[in-house]
Amino acid sequence: VRDSIRIEQSGHQTYIDLKDIANTLGIKWLSDSSNRRIRLDTPVQPLIFSMRSPFILAGDELKQIPLPVRMHQDRLLAPLEPLVALLADYYPGEILYDPNGFKLLVTPPRHDLFGLRYDIQPGLTRVIIPAGRLLECKTEELNDQGILLRFPGGRIDTVAFNSKAKAGLIVEVRAEQQAMEARITLIPDSAASFSRFEQITDPPLYCVEFTGHAWGDLDPEAQKRLDDEKIAWALDVVVIDPGHG
Repeated sequence: VRDSIRIEQSGHQTYIDLKDIANTLGIKWLSDSSNRRIRLDTPVQPLIFSMRSPFILAGDELKQIPLPVRMHQDRLLAPLEPLVALLADYYPGEILYDPNGFKLLVTPPRHDLFGLRYDIQPGLTRVIIPAGRLLECKTEELNDQGILLRFPGGRIDTVAFNSKAKAGLIVEVRAEQQAMEARITLIPDSAASFSRFEQITDPPLYCVEFTGHAWGDLDPEAQKRLDDEKIAWALDVVVIDPGHG
């Protein structure tokens, strides 16, 4: 690994080139014109790293590593061990670091489908399902206004899906691995219904949209759930003022 990934030693800390590790893991990346920011399009969520910042933007969330990203010869470097720990949540295979002799041990992804995320707006919830490779997807609308997604030949991490917290208008998520296909069932609140399905090829994403009444017009149960999520989101927001640390 040392021959293919550029590293820099600073005291007792090892830094690793973000572009090199992305290429090694087969993750697409994009940097801005100044090379001060880089986006790694991991299968689960895009991660944005910025020079001199210990904060990584993961979708709408901020993640923090102990040391900031550094610039070296127009390449962005991140502290190795914290980076490996961070990527473990976003790369579907396993990444292990052996500090003896500097080795990264990487296993390929065991699943094609390994999680989902939500885009929640008043009266609308979009379920976004990333995939490790492009899969055929067949949709089947259900009597309870839900939808069944079938992925022939797909491999799904049922534990990750079935343990995912419900959000927005979604009240139930079920994942099944069958012999010939993977299945995902999405059930919305009784006041909502399936409205649209969209498949994006690069990167592979499957987006399912549900609509219902806008906030204030929902039944009391749905209104309470959305209000609770709004409060929880407000508590999670971190504001960073670069001028004051």
